[in-house]
Amino acid sequence: MPRERPSFNIIAVLAALVFIAATGVEGVGAQIRSDCCEDPFSDLGIQRHHHDSPAKVASRSVGQDAIAAIQEVVGLLLADPNTDWSRVSINRLRQHLVDLDEVMLRAVAEEREIERGLEIRVSGPAPTLEALARVVPVHVDAMGEFRGWKMDVEKLESAVQLTLVASGDGEQEVIRAMGFFGLMASGVHRPHQLLGVARGL
Repeated sequence: MPRERPSFNIIAVLAALVFIAATGVEGVGAQIRSDCCEDPFSDLGIQRHHHDSPAKVASRSVGQDAIAAIQEVVGLLLADPNTDWSRVSINRLRQHLVDLDEVMLRAVAEEREIERGLEIRVSGPAPTLEALARVVPVHVDAMGEFRGWKMDVEKLESAVQLTLVASGDGEQEVIRAMGFFGLMASGVHRPHQLLGVARGL
């Protein structure tokens, strides 16, 4: 009985394997990424990590997924030959993530409209209040002249008070729409900042 010819699918698979062996897996992967996959993080100003450019390493993890964030930051630190391990603290990064969790999920913000802006009183249980005292002043200071807003922070006995005042027409609507939690999610708490926290920058 004559032997069955290989099906077209088998021939296609064998051809693909030969092509990969000839060109190299990394070359194929790079070509696929170049042809069909635009970087979804490019619009956020977040650099992807490449082994040949350690100065541009940056974490893409964000949100409350602390394990994933720490895993990625550790991987980036290990991959960067210029990492100054004497300044690195993963415990500091973890505490920062705990503080963000407290602030974003457990804080209570009472917002009152004032002329051209908002006055916000933020409070919560003891751990949340401690996190607010650590995170909010540093965050506001790091934001600098964000959109030209004037931002003042005052630590009270049982709350943190934040005053936001717009400097231009139309900005007061932005301030009132964003409120406290929109402000805390803006400016400096982008994913790549987690790497800076771990490095003590």
